[in-house]
Amino acid sequence: MTAFFSIKRIAWTLATILFILPAPLAWAKTKPVMHKVKAGDSLWSIAGKYKVEVDTLRKLNKIKGNMVKPGAKLIVRPGSSKGKSTASATKHSSKSAKVSKTSGTQITKSQKSAGKISKNNKKAKKRFESVQHKVKRGDSLWSIARKYNTTVTNLRKINGKSVKSLHPGEVIVVKHVPSGDGPVRLEHGVQLPESGLGFVAPRRERVWGTKTTVTAIMEACAETAAEHPEARPTYIGDVSYQRGGYMPPHKSHRSGRDVDLSYYHNDPKSRHAFTNVSTSTLDTERSWTLIESFLETKDVKSMYIDYRLQKPLYEEALRRGIAQDVVDRLFEYPDGVGSGKEGQTIIRHVRGHDDHIHIRFYERPEDVPSS
Repeated sequence: MTAFFSIKRIAWTLATILFILPAPLAWAKTKPVMHKVKAGDSLWSIAGKYKVEVDTLRKLNKIKGNMVKPGAKLIVRPGSSKGKSTASATKHSSKSAKVSKTSGTQITKSQKSAGKISKNNKKAKKRFESVQHKVKRGDSLWSIARKYNTTVTNLRKINGKSVKSLHPGEVIVVKHVPSGDGPVRLEHGVQLPESGLGFVAPRRERVWGTKTTVTAIMEACAETAAEHPEARPTYIGDVSYQRGGYMPPHKSHRSGRDVDLSYYHNDPKSRHAFTNVSTSTLDTERSWTLIESFLETKDVKSMYIDYRLQKPLYEEALRRGIAQDVVDRLFEYPDGVGSGKEGQTIIRHVRGHDDHIHIRFYERPEDVPSS
């Protein structure tokens, strides 16, 4: 009998010890998901296959641009090595059960808070920035109002000016516009030279960009000039102001990462920097050389070209021997206007780009010097 109770006591002791001891760790360690690039693969097709963002693939694999080489191994999803004990998991599950019982009250409170926040947001004033104009000889309130799509009445109201009180060199406020979202200022900007191999940039106050932007423009234009030495230089229009900010009449061109430049065309009568071109007047060969030179910098995020002009450029790219799948990833054509959304194709249609090409560049770490 005594032996029986001794055995029973030992059993209870062991059970108590096992109950007190923490449960073994259940490590949820996973390996990175990898993908071996095959011929015909692209960042877009790989991202679509694994349901991840193209930018995520770029960051995980430190890729600049859009090209991937067959045979390369890409990280699609990073691995994890975080573990939790089953005891803590049980503890969290019981806590979740308690929260679920009281969640009705908690949700009600959060809903009230959200309501208050939304009301406050309605009352919050928008931030505005001023558009300024430096008066030149011959300027009038009427000519300035017309240039900036405003009225003489507004100019008088903002500046307290009469028709006869303008003086050359004076700076007046033209209007106030809402500050755009995201980075709209340019720090440590670089000014594009007035001219260089293959380009001219006469609008001096409007050709400030990031280091990446200015370098890409100079390299692409020089490469085009080397291939077509007889061609006239590319005309560089707007980039950004020295410190960025709103540049009328554009919605972009605020942070030194946009540039407008001319097409090459076959219209000998035209002397304008930006000339409306058609499929018959576009110098397809030289224009494609220029576009391809920009793409080879691997710094181009997007390029706006009129849809009608994409067709001859698309065909020229194929004629040059560029693979069909690569060309299809570059152009919105022939799938129709709007088919090439952000991140799907580089070359897309935006209205008003039949007289110039608009290029948006990536922002690189070297564009923002460390403090």
